[in-house]
Amino acid sequence: MGDVGRAVRRDGAAPITWDELRDLVAVLSSIGQGSLGLGRNPQVQNEFRNTMAGVRQRFKSPNDYLFNRVFDQPTQVDPDSGLLTAGPPAATSLRLRDNDFPYDVTPDIRHCVLWAGSTDALQGAIANETSLRRHLPVALAGADLLWFVNPPHLQSVKGIPHAHIFARLKK
Repeated sequence: MGDVGRAVRRDGAAPITWDELRDLVAVLSSIGQGSLGLGRNPQVQNEFRNTMAGVRQRFKSPNDYLFNRVFDQPTQVDPDSGLLTAGPPAATSLRLRDNDFPYDVTPDIRHCVLWAGSTDALQGAIANETSLRRHLPVALAGADLLWFVNPPHLQSVKGIPHAHIFARLKK
């Protein structure tokens, strides 16, 4: 799952607010590269590292783990390595989940990930707010939304198209 060290925020940094997140997403949309300044808090980053260490002991790759966990793809044992593998989902598959290792945002913001079986499926789902809202649970129907796809050099998960979705319930 990529370079896990780069996604941690410094100790003592305040969580990102909605307005700061909106500004960061606007910057990403305009330049499409560079670091957004988003990251996990140190505790969540440690949980991520520990989980990934366990995943690497059980699965042939992190993507095999995610194919199984996110898309419910069945596993089988790789005869050469003895590790679990799972095939990719259908190209049209889309799954929205809370991020298991969310970025450090304020408590009023829910960080989800929309996982897709193909880039085309993901791009169709996030083409505009109306398209995205079709994939949201009822609990987020009235929420303010922000979303983006990390540039390739910032993705901790490579090979599975996904977008970060941030929802803030209106007050």
